[in-house]
Amino acid sequence: MSSSTTDQTARRAARRARRTRPECDLAARVAAVETPMLTEMAAATFHLERLATTAGTPQEEVAAYGERDVDPERHRTYVLEAADRIRRALDQLTAPYADPDATIRYTADVVVLAAGHVLLIERGWDPHKGHWALPGGHVSIGESALDASTRELEEETGIVVSTADLRPVGSYDTPGRDPRGRYVTAAFTATLPELVEPTAGDDAAAARWWPLADLPDLAFDHAEIVADATASRTA
Repeated sequence: MSSSTTDQTARRAARRARRTRPECDLAARVAAVETPMLTEMAAATFHLERLATTAGTPQEEVAAYGERDVDPERHRTYVLEAADRIRRALDQLTAPYADPDATIRYTADVVVLAAGHVLLIERGWDPHKGHWALPGGHVSIGESALDASTRELEEETGIVVSTADLRPVGSYDTPGRDPRGRYVTAAFTATLPELVEPTAGDDAAAARWWPLADLPDLAFDHAEIVADATASRTA
């Protein structure tokens, strides 16, 4: 994380703390919450604040510590203790994200059919680089899965389909369906009156129509999605 991002996060947290409990200092807020992670971070903060007050002349350091002699090793110990407390607090803070399955990612895929064919793209990136798959990708912030499916279709194949022409196929969320972690996809389907020449773009290395009766091995669980889409069209 960059220093600017860290600073912004700290400022937001400070503003939030002031709005919610303006009468409390840090120690009081930590005591009220009684969260070990916050306790560790508060202790590290107090350590660093003391270091800041003893970073002047030797006379100032003596006054701050109330000692006759300044021990450089003690300063080093304080720094290491503060760093260790922060590290342990951050370990607790980020623990839920250590497992890739802890974060659920949302994608959209689209099955475009025409004249007994399905439109596929060759993946240009891992996972499954070089394998054929359905056009699709991540749903952006503030975007619906339906809108994402038409956007990804156009970006990867150059073919434009209206959201009004798309029908839902289903939601696919089986754990392990994507080697990158926990991915949930919303699949849609559309049928064109004729084959339209695709143009590969974005992260698609190639795009072409494949006969439904002679499909290649598909990435992820896209063979299942294609089968469900064709079944829904004939139902």
